[in-house]
Parts: sequence; C-alpha cells; structure tokens
Amino acid sequence: LKEGLIRGYNVEGNKITILLKHYQGAPVIRQVRVVSKPSRDIWLLPHELKFRTRHNTGLWVMQTPAGICSHRDCIEMGVGGKVIFAF
Repeated sequence: LKEGLIRGYNVEGNKITILLKHYQGAPVIRQVRVVSKPSRDIWLLPHELKFRTRHNTGLWVMQTPAGICSHRDCIEMGVGGKVIFAF
C-alpha cells in the first residue's frame, strides 16, 4: 500500500486477496519474479542492495529483521536481508 502498487487486500482465514491498482485499464504490476527459492536463498547487505538497485525502477520485497519491507526502506534503514521477489 505504501508504494502505491495495490489498492488494498482482504484476509479471509488462510487466504489473502490482493486488489491490484490499474492505470489506463492495465494493471500496474505486470510481472512478478521469485528471487529466493527454497534451494537458493539470496541475502544482500545494505551496501550491496544499494549498488544492485541503483538503476532499478522496479521494487524488491525483502525479508529483514525489521519485517517485510521494500528495498528502498532497507536502504533507508541501513539493514540487509533476504530478497523474496521483485517486480
């Protein structure tokens, strides 16, 4: 919600429904790429994250000691973590 890519979400039991934001009739999020997999976790330190995302216009979702957050929040807080997915 903070990044402005989804309109909202509903939680019903163990099911989460995400409402995507649309722009000119098309969804804002077009492709989601899973980065870390059970067989291969990708962990990045804050300085590596800043270097790897300097030209990136997308969003990386990170698992950190502070919780789940975007790569921009991680750089701002100075924490690293596991890259979950990117879009």
